[in-house]
Amino acid sequence: MSPQPRLPPIYEVRFIPGLLQTRAYAEAVVRLHYDDEGEVRRRVDARMHRQQVLLQQGTPKLWAVVDEAALSEQIGGPAVMRQQIDFLAHIAEKRQVHIQVLPSGAAGRVGIGNSFSMLRLRLKSLSDIVYLEHIGSALFLENPDDLDPYKLAMSRLSVAARKADTTVDALRDARNKH
Repeated sequence: MSPQPRLPPIYEVRFIPGLLQTRAYAEAVVRLHYDDEGEVRRRVDARMHRQQVLLQQGTPKLWAVVDEAALSEQIGGPAVMRQQIDFLAHIAEKRQVHIQVLPSGAAGRVGIGNSFSMLRLRLKSLSDIVYLEHIGSALFLENPDDLDPYKLAMSRLSVAARKADTTVDALRDARNKH
């Protein structure tokens, strides 16, 4: 069983997690849902700012399980995907982010079909929060009873995913396919 780091976990099915996207990849993803140039720019800038805050101190603050299918998609084209995968490999090598790659089809075998993030706050008096992002909105779950299925899901995903020390090799394999 893979050890679960006490980092806020993210599981993403179809896309690279937003906090780990390059600008070009983020723009391609946002354009799937928005046509207005101002809205695209605003959303991408916000995503890049959040990423900068996350990575600026260089200490691990995030645990992401990325479905292998997200690495094989052609979001933005081959050059954008190669750049995106190179970025993931770079931050994984520096150990700034704990990344595991979930083999294609494994999510279905463990019963996980939706992307989700868990937010962990430093105040012990506050419980974790599950964040579910939709095209035009988001849902936050705070009730501990609502969180249990997501904690179980993340546990199952971490066991089904490749070990973190094989991430860079898996990313290089995925990059070579683009």
